[in-house]
Amino acid sequence: RCVPISLFSSCAIHSLTRSCRSQVELWQGFKAQERLSRLTDSPKEALWELAGNIPYGGHILDSGDAEATRSLCQQCLAPSAHRMPGPGLPTLLAALQGSPGPGEEPANAPRGSQPGSAGQPGSFSPLFLPGLSEEEAAATTQALIRQLPSPMEPAWVGLCNSLKGELAAGRSQAMLAALQVAQGLWQPRGPPSIPQRAALQELVGQGLEVVQELAGQLKECGWEVGVRGLPPKGQPRPKPRPLQRFLLEEAGGFLALLQQVQRDLQCGQEHLQGPPCSSPRCAAILHELEQGRVPPHWLRYTLASPPAPQAWLETLRCRCRLLCYYLKAQTGVPYRLAAFLHPRRLFLALRQETARAAKQELHCYALEQQVLPTMLPPSNAHDKGLCLTGLELRHAAWDMHSGQLKETLPAQSCQLPAIWVQATFRSWKTRPCVPTYQCPVFLGAPNAFVPLGSQQAIIHVALPCQMAPEVCAQQRVYAVSVLPEDNTSP
Repeated sequence: RCVPISLFSSCAIHSLTRSCRSQVELWQGFKAQERLSRLTDSPKEALWELAGNIPYGGHILDSGDAEATRSLCQQCLAPSAHRMPGPGLPTLLAALQGSPGPGEEPANAPRGSQPGSAGQPGSFSPLFLPGLSEEEAAATTQALIRQLPSPMEPAWVGLCNSLKGELAAGRSQAMLAALQVAQGLWQPRGPPSIPQRAALQELVGQGLEVVQELAGQLKECGWEVGVRGLPPKGQPRPKPRPLQRFLLEEAGGFLALLQQVQRDLQCGQEHLQGPPCSSPRCAAILHELEQGRVPPHWLRYTLASPPAPQAWLETLRCRCRLLCYYLKAQTGVPYRLAAFLHPRRLFLALRQETARAAKQELHCYALEQQVLPTMLPPSNAHDKGLCLTGLELRHAAWDMHSGQLKETLPAQSCQLPAIWVQATFRSWKTRPCVPTYQCPVFLGAPNAFVPLGSQQAIIHVALPCQMAPEVCAQQRVYAVSVLPEDNTSP
């Protein structure tokens, strides 16, 4: 700890001068020394920068990955970190046999014996496999090596054995698809068969009924829904509040999507019942529906991987029900971020509404979150904030007794309690007594893959945690806003 920072720089210059081949590389080494001296004066931080951030913290685009890499480097280079045994064949044999590693003398070894003294360098010495000849020791070692997890097993990549069936099913599907591609001959795409045509007509008719019903429900919410909505004759257009304007814009965008889907399905129905349509869009949409996929033209409201068309229609029904519920109540209701196309605008509207009520500038207010002690939203919610529900926590668990994050198996997920969000006047932030982790919130579906890009995070919620926040960052703990599985709860 008392080593001066110049020694680290000298070591870096010495290593560069031994391996550099030109004056350019040597000049780059001096630049690295100058950069290191400008960054910090602490030897510990210099060691983190020289041996951690420079080799391992390169061009990382995602801030979550960069934070996890930085915390791992700091923990590995900390003075309290345990030293790992050195690499080599003795260490491997010691790990396989459960015997002491290099530098440690086993209980049954004679005094003064040296590793590898019984044979040539690199041979299997009786020091590690006592009582066996060289051939028997080699055969035993090879048998133990064969018992190690293979690259096709989950343990090889750090996964638990419970995912073994899913990995085997995924490999089987990939192999079957590859065999079908290798054995089948290319044939031009022809018209669908009679059973496929009947199933496609049924799907198109069912989709038309669903989107027409949902569009009618949105229109019943009022003339304000939609961008081109006009007030009744003789009535002035009222100026809505920020939160109400956000809900109207979301409902208008959803209504525009329903109308577009309705036009596409009507064109496809005419194509199936009458003469073929010359529109390439209509043909592409019918082909995607025939293959059991949602057309890319309709994927504005898809949270995770594109589901089947029937499941996608159910998500539209759930979103429409939630939007109608929000438009009728407007205040004092729990919100699900998965119901919106632009959920970040919800928090902007909350800040605007609070600043307008206090007649202050928008930049004077920031968001503050509080995890409620129950899964149910508060019954006496007021206008100074909003309540978020339907958050699924992954890579960690929530302790209801202590109100903190705790470690759990990576494959498990749990529900977060309701979270109260309000806009408060910016002030000096005091450091909390309990460690808190800024948990990112994404949009997704239950038990579905979610890309953890920093730009896709909707909001960061401060969650108290029992372990260190760096551990949460390394395990990539995050929350996902999902839609309700039933059609009764909001």
